[in-house]
Amino acid sequence: YDQVGPVVATKDADLHAQIDIGFNTLINFVENLYTQEQDGIIFSAEEVDFFGAEAQRQAENLSALLAQAADALGLALTLE
Repeated sequence: YDQVGPVVATKDADLHAQIDIGFNTLINFVENLYTQEQDGIIFSAEEVDFFGAEAQRQAENLSALLAQAADALGLALTLE
């Protein structure tokens, strides 16, 4: 997205901001969990399920925003 982000920003600054925030939020979420784990915290199975579901939710929201950006730029995305 670092390469395409500036182009998206010229088309739709609000969408670009949402995508940027989405990436930062997801990265910070995962980094925070990693740091906690490195500090010796052991998560319960329920916590792992919750954190995994939350990361998935954030990634799906981000994917939807990226699809909107691709559409705004006239790019066709193929899913495999």
